[in-house]
Formats: sequence, structure tokens, C-alpha cells
Amino acid sequence: MQPNSLATANGRAGTLGYMPSKRSLGVDNNDVLRELARKVLHDRYGDNQAKMARAMGVSAAAVNDFLASKRGAGFAVIKGLQAVTGKSKAVVRQFELGR
Repeated sequence: MQPNSLATANGRAGTLGYMPSKRSLGVDNNDVLRELARKVLHDRYGDNQAKMARAMGVSAAAVNDFLASKRGAGFAVIKGLQAVTGKSKAVVRQFELGR
């Protein structure tokens, strides 16, 4: 690897390091969505994450990681929550616009 390469520019060969997303919902919005997701998970799916994930069109790992705060709500999770809750598309539209 060349010493001027992007991978070594930050002093860590073989990695690009953390690259923040431009489109992030933020901690507060993710917490609100997690609360909603937990309620839906309990009320509609009997706490079965796999069933909820199938209904949302995402992987069970995506649901688990989101609920465990390992990652934020990505576009697919937001669209899935919209599908299973019937909530307004406003949250999804806000995310698409990057606000």
C-alpha cells in the first residue's frame, strides 16, 4: 500500500475509519422510534422479532440491532415501521430529505 493512500492517511492501514452519515435521525428521534417499535413488537407480534422483521421486510438482525441500540433506524427500518404501524409518511419523507 502506498504511504499516500487514503487508507494510511489516517495512520491505520487497512481501514478507512469511521465515516459519519449525512442522513441521521439523531439520538432523540431514534429513541422515539425504538419506543414505538417495542410497543408494536409486544402488542402485535407477541415479542417475536422474527415475525415483526418479516412484516417489515427487513432482517431479524436489523430489528434486533435497532432495538438493542446497536444501530439507528436506517431507511429500511423506517419504511418497515411505517408499513406495520400505518403511521404517517412524514418521518420517512423527513429522512429522505436528510433533515
